[in-house]
Parts: sequence; structure tokens; C-alpha cells
Amino acid sequence: CRCRPRPNRPRSTSTTACRLLISSCVLTSSCVSAAGSLPTSVSTLLGLLGGARLPAPAIAFPAGLGRPNPTRSPPVDELLALISTTGERGIDADAVTRARIEPLMRACEAFYAGSDPLTDGDRLYQPCDVIYVGQTDSKAANAAGGQFRGALGRRVFQTKTLRQDIVRGEKGVAAVNHLSFRLLGLFNGDVVLFGSCQREGAESREALRKEWGRELGVGTVRADFDSPHIRIGPLHLRIGPSSTVRLDTTYLDDTVRISRGGKSGTAFVFRRVGSATGLPLAAGL
Repeated sequence: CRCRPRPNRPRSTSTTACRLLISSCVLTSSCVSAAGSLPTSVSTLLGLLGGARLPAPAIAFPAGLGRPNPTRSPPVDELLALISTTGERGIDADAVTRARIEPLMRACEAFYAGSDPLTDGDRLYQPCDVIYVGQTDSKAANAAGGQFRGALGRRVFQTKTLRQDIVRGEKGVAAVNHLSFRLLGLFNGDVVLFGSCQREGAESREALRKEWGRELGVGTVRADFDSPHIRIGPLHLRIGPSSTVRLDTTYLDDTVRISRGGKSGTAFVFRRVGSATGLPLAAGL
């Protein structure tokens, strides 16, 4: 007699789920097995098929970031490319672009975690352009440049350059913030803040953590700035209050530095440039 072909039977939901689970584990094990979030051995897979549950991740990370992989390079080129699409050093960035920039910065910071920027050779002690400020609202003022970089300030004092130079000399470490502008499109001007820097110790960082509710890394420095130096054409002034800020450097390489405001957590991205400009200006005023 002729054998009848066996009718096609639909696969059970559990069988299909098991196959998908195996495929998922095989595809992802190479990138997450080091973190211990997914098992990769055949015996463990068989255990999962028998009804065992996946272990919970040991560490929680921000949504969209994923686990840092120390064997991979930080996405600095991707970060710089995205920042280059923003205007006014991040002020004109829309919410979608900011949401894409933040995880890239976090990935760089995760790569650099455990490093001390103050002892990382000469990388920290370089002149840098401010290329991005992660502040969502700059109508009144901006974290880099103050009221000169607010909505009205940008119209009156059109920004030419925005710098932060960190220098190391005989008297210690100093930070020089330098904003150059064009007043009403007619006169060149500069604002320079010169401040001495010192590392915040562990006890001080813990006290600030309790006060501000956010962790500060080992790369946190305290900068005590003098009154601003202002030059507009031939006019030289020194007006305004002194100020003290904390800045936590969370990523550093030969070209890029990422720092965050100690109290606010606002992100600043700096890119190294050729030579310092603010220090000679401040010394000459």
C-alpha cells in the first residue's frame, strides 16, 4: 500500500518560543556573556528550556545605553559628528538630537570609568573649545558664558569663540574661561575668568553628594574664579562677583574632554585646540 504523506502539524507555541530563545542566546552571547547577563553553555540553555528563568542583570544602566564594553572604543567620532549638526554649541539642538547625544556621552564615560583625569598625563591640561553644552533652556543664561550666552546676550554679544583652557604652572593648576564676541556687530570684545583649581577630596565629595544628591567622581575639581575681566575695544573693565564652581571630568582622551557641572550635572563637551588665548589676555588686563 502507498504511504500517505503526514499532514503538516502546526508547531506549538512553546516549541517556537524555545527556538527563538536559542537563536536569541546564540546571537547575543558574544556581546553580553562577559557581563553575565545571558548564559551561553549548552547545559544552561537546556535548563532554560526546562523552565528556568533568566537571571536579572547585575547592574542597571540608563535606557538606550546598554552595558559598557571595555574592549570596544568609545563612540567619540559618532558623538562629534552628531554635535556638529547642532547650532550655537548645543543651544539650538532639538530634543531628539539631545536624546541621541546623551547616550553617546554616557558610553564614553562608561569606557573611562575608574580613570583619574588629573593624573592622565597632560591630556587635561590643554586649551579647548566648548563645542556642546547639554543645557535644555538658555533663554536667560547658559552654563558656559552666563548671560552673554542667553537669548538677549547672544543677539547683543555675538559669540566668536568660547574656550576653557586648563593650565598647570608653578603656582598650581588654573582654569581660564574665555568668551570673545562682537558687540552689535561693530566692536570686538572679550570676557575672561581666571580661577585657581584644586582637587576635591573624598570627604568633600561625599558632603557635596549629600547636599546636591548626585555622585561626584575622582576627577572633580573646585575652581575659584576672580571677578570677570571685560574688554570692549580700547575699554578694559573688571566688574562682577567672584564665583566658585565644581567640574567633574568624566571622559578624557587626546582630543575630547567631557565634564559635568558638580551641582547641576550639566554636560560640557570640549575639543582640544592649538594654543591658549585667555591666559595671556587675563595677565595683560
